Amino acid sequence: FHRRLALLVVGLAATVLICVSLAVVVQRDASDKLRQLAHVELEAAALAREFRGDVDDLHGALLRIGTEAAEDSIVVIQQRRQKLNEWLSERQAATNGSENERRIVQQIATELRAYLVKLDALSVSTSGFIERPDRDTVVMFDDSANRLQSIADDFAAAHDEELRGLLQASLNSLLWMRNLVFVCLALLLAAI
Repeated sequence: FHRRLALLVVGLAATVLICVSLAVVVQRDASDKLRQLAHVELEAAALAREFRGDVDDLHGALLRIGTEAAEDSIVVIQQRRQKLNEWLSERQAATNGSENERRIVQQIATELRAYLVKLDALSVSTSGFIERPDRDTVVMFDDSANRLQSIADDFAAAHDEELRGLLQASLNSLLWMRNLVFVCLALLLAAI
Protein backbone atom coordinates (compact mmCIF):
# COMPACT_ATOMS: atom_id res chain seq x y z
CA PHE A 1 0.00 0.00 0.00
CA HIS A 2 2.80 2.42 0.86
CA ARG A 3 4.53 1.64 -2.41
CA ARG A 4 1.40 2.43 -4.43
CA LEU A 5 0.80 5.58 -2.45
CA ALA A 6 4.41 6.69 -3.03
CA LEU A 7 4.10 6.00 -6.78
CA LEU A 8 0.80 7.86 -6.88
CA VAL A 9 2.27 10.87 -5.05
CA VAL A 10 5.35 10.89 -7.32
CA GLY A 11 3.14 10.56 -10.41
CA LEU A 12 0.85 13.31 -9.17
CA ALA A 13 3.79 15.59 -8.36
CA ALA A 14 5.27 14.96 -11.84
CA THR A 15 1.91 15.66 -13.48
CA VAL A 16 1.45 18.88 -11.51
CA LEU A 17 5.02 19.93 -12.35
CA ILE A 18 4.43 19.25 -16.06
CA CYS A 19 1.11 21.14 -15.98
CA VAL A 20 2.68 24.12 -14.23
CA SER A 21 5.58 24.10 -16.73
CA LEU A 22 3.15 24.04 -19.64
CA ALA A 23 1.11 26.84 -18.07
CA VAL A 24 4.26 28.97 -17.76
CA VAL A 25 5.18 28.31 -21.41
CA VAL A 26 1.66 29.17 -22.58
CA GLN A 27 1.65 32.32 -20.43
CA ARG A 28 4.94 33.48 -21.99
CA ASP A 29 3.60 32.75 -25.46
CA ALA A 30 0.44 34.74 -24.75
CA SER A 31 2.49 37.66 -23.38
CA ASP A 32 4.67 37.67 -26.51
CA LYS A 33 1.60 37.69 -28.74
CA LEU A 34 0.07 40.58 -26.78
CA ARG A 35 3.30 42.58 -27.14
CA GLN A 36 3.22 41.91 -30.89
CA LEU A 37 -0.41 42.96 -30.93
CA ALA A 38 0.36 46.30 -29.30
CA HIS A 39 3.24 46.91 -31.74
CA VAL A 40 1.14 46.10 -34.82
CA GLU A 41 -1.73 48.30 -33.62
CA LEU A 42 0.56 51.26 -33.03
CA GLU A 43 2.32 50.72 -36.34
CA ALA A 44 -0.93 50.55 -38.35
CA ALA A 45 -2.29 53.73 -36.80
CA ALA A 46 1.01 55.59 -37.25
CA LEU A 47 1.39 54.55 -40.89
CA ALA A 48 -2.14 55.61 -41.82
CA ARG A 49 -1.82 58.86 -39.85
CA GLU A 50 1.50 59.67 -41.55
CA PHE A 51 0.05 59.08 -45.03
CA ARG A 52 -3.12 61.05 -44.30
CA GLY A 53 -1.07 63.93 -42.89
CA ASP A 54 1.13 64.09 -45.98
CA VAL A 55 -1.93 64.07 -48.25
CA ASP A 56 -3.49 66.85 -46.13
CA ASP A 57 -0.33 68.95 -46.33
CA LEU A 58 -0.05 68.43 -50.08
CA HIS A 59 -3.69 69.29 -50.63
CA GLY A 60 -3.43 72.37 -48.40
CA ALA A 61 -0.44 73.55 -50.44
CA LEU A 62 -2.44 73.04 -53.65
CA LEU A 63 -5.22 75.23 -52.28
CA ARG A 64 -2.69 78.04 -51.62
CA ILE A 65 -1.49 78.08 -55.25
CA GLY A 66 -1.92 81.52 -56.75
CA THR A 67 -1.89 83.29 -53.38
CA GLU A 68 0.87 85.13 -51.55
CA ALA A 69 2.07 81.85 -49.97
CA ALA A 70 2.54 80.17 -53.37
CA GLU A 71 6.34 79.89 -53.07
CA ASP A 72 6.00 78.01 -49.79
CA SER A 73 3.36 75.84 -51.43
CA ILE A 74 5.73 74.78 -54.19
CA VAL A 75 8.30 73.61 -51.60
CA VAL A 76 5.61 71.80 -49.57
CA ILE A 77 4.25 70.14 -52.73
CA GLN A 78 7.72 68.85 -53.65
CA GLN A 79 8.46 67.64 -50.11
CA ARG A 80 5.10 65.90 -49.62
CA ARG A 81 5.27 64.34 -53.05
CA GLN A 82 8.64 62.85 -52.14
CA LYS A 83 7.39 61.69 -48.71
CA LEU A 84 4.31 60.03 -50.21
CA ASN A 85 6.46 58.22 -52.78
CA GLU A 86 8.84 57.06 -50.02
CA TRP A 87 5.92 55.88 -47.87
CA LEU A 88 4.54 53.93 -50.80
CA SER A 89 7.94 52.40 -51.64
CA GLU A 90 8.39 51.27 -48.05
CA ARG A 91 4.91 49.69 -47.97
CA GLN A 92 5.50 47.93 -51.29
CA ALA A 93 8.85 46.61 -50.06
CA ALA A 94 7.35 45.27 -46.82
CA THR A 95 6.71 41.54 -47.09
CA ASN A 96 5.03 40.92 -43.74
CA GLY A 97 1.54 42.14 -44.67
CA SER A 98 -1.49 40.11 -45.57
CA GLU A 99 -2.66 39.61 -49.15
CA ASN A 100 -5.47 42.10 -48.55
CA GLU A 101 -2.99 44.66 -47.25
CA ARG A 102 -0.77 44.23 -50.33
CA ARG A 103 -3.84 44.67 -52.57
CA ILE A 104 -4.73 47.90 -50.78
CA VAL A 105 -1.15 49.17 -51.09
CA GLN A 106 -1.47 48.52 -54.83
CA GLN A 107 -4.69 50.58 -54.85
CA ILE A 108 -2.87 53.39 -53.07
CA ALA A 109 -0.08 53.17 -55.65
CA THR A 110 -2.54 53.43 -58.53
CA GLU A 111 -4.46 56.32 -56.98
CA LEU A 112 -1.26 58.14 -55.97
CA ARG A 113 0.17 57.82 -59.48
CA ALA A 114 -3.06 59.27 -60.90
CA TYR A 115 -2.93 62.09 -58.36
CA LEU A 116 0.69 62.89 -59.21
CA VAL A 117 -0.06 62.87 -62.96
CA LYS A 118 -2.84 65.39 -62.30
CA LEU A 119 -0.41 67.39 -60.17
CA ASP A 120 2.11 67.49 -63.04
CA ALA A 121 -0.64 68.63 -65.42
CA LEU A 122 -1.66 71.30 -62.90
CA SER A 123 1.92 72.54 -62.73
CA VAL A 124 1.90 73.06 -66.49
CA SER A 125 -1.54 74.67 -66.60
CA THR A 126 -0.76 77.09 -63.74
CA SER A 127 2.66 78.09 -65.09
CA GLY A 128 4.59 76.19 -62.43
CA PHE A 129 2.02 76.62 -59.64
CA ILE A 130 1.93 80.40 -60.03
CA GLU A 131 -1.67 80.93 -61.19
CA ARG A 132 -4.66 79.94 -59.13
CA PRO A 133 -6.42 76.75 -60.38
CA ASP A 134 -10.08 76.93 -61.34
CA ARG A 135 -12.87 75.62 -59.12
CA ASP A 136 -13.34 72.36 -61.07
CA THR A 137 -9.66 71.54 -60.69
CA VAL A 138 -9.80 72.17 -56.94
CA VAL A 139 -12.87 69.91 -56.66
CA MET A 140 -11.09 67.20 -58.67
CA PHE A 141 -8.09 67.36 -56.31
CA ASP A 142 -10.44 67.33 -53.30
CA ASP A 143 -12.00 64.11 -54.58
CA SER A 144 -8.60 62.54 -55.25
CA ALA A 145 -7.28 63.52 -51.81
CA ASN A 146 -10.41 62.08 -50.16
CA ARG A 147 -10.00 58.82 -52.10
CA LEU A 148 -6.36 58.55 -51.09
CA GLN A 149 -7.22 59.12 -47.44
CA SER A 150 -10.08 56.63 -47.61
CA ILE A 151 -7.76 54.00 -49.05
CA ALA A 152 -5.25 54.80 -46.27
CA ASP A 153 -8.02 54.05 -43.77
CA ASP A 154 -8.63 50.75 -45.59
CA PHE A 155 -4.90 50.04 -45.29
CA ALA A 156 -5.03 50.60 -41.53
CA ALA A 157 -8.07 48.33 -41.28
CA ALA A 158 -6.32 45.60 -43.28
CA HIS A 159 -3.24 46.04 -41.13
CA ASP A 160 -5.51 45.63 -38.11
CA GLU A 161 -6.66 42.25 -39.46
CA GLU A 162 -3.27 41.01 -38.30
CA LEU A 163 -4.22 42.31 -34.87
CA ARG A 164 -7.36 40.26 -34.83
CA GLY A 165 -5.39 37.14 -35.75
CA LEU A 166 -2.82 37.79 -33.02
CA LEU A 167 -5.55 38.55 -30.53
CA GLN A 168 -7.39 35.34 -31.37
CA ALA A 169 -4.19 33.31 -31.00
CA SER A 170 -3.50 34.99 -27.64
CA LEU A 171 -6.99 34.30 -26.41
CA ASN A 172 -6.73 30.67 -27.51
CA SER A 173 -3.43 30.36 -25.63
CA LEU A 174 -4.94 31.86 -22.51
CA LEU A 175 -7.97 29.56 -22.70
CA TRP A 176 -5.69 26.57 -23.15
CA MET A 177 -3.65 27.66 -20.13
CA ARG A 178 -6.79 28.13 -18.02
CA ASN A 179 -8.04 24.67 -18.99
CA LEU A 180 -4.64 23.21 -18.20
CA VAL A 181 -4.66 24.74 -14.74
CA PHE A 182 -8.16 23.34 -14.11
CA VAL A 183 -7.02 19.88 -15.21
CA CYS A 184 -4.07 20.08 -12.82
CA LEU A 185 -6.37 21.12 -9.99
CA ALA A 186 -8.79 18.30 -10.84
CA LEU A 187 -5.93 15.78 -10.78
CA LEU A 188 -4.76 17.14 -7.48
CA LEU A 189 -8.24 16.93 -5.99
CA ALA A 190 -8.73 13.42 -7.38
CA ALA A 191 -5.49 12.28 -5.77
CA ILE A 192 -6.49 13.65 -2.40
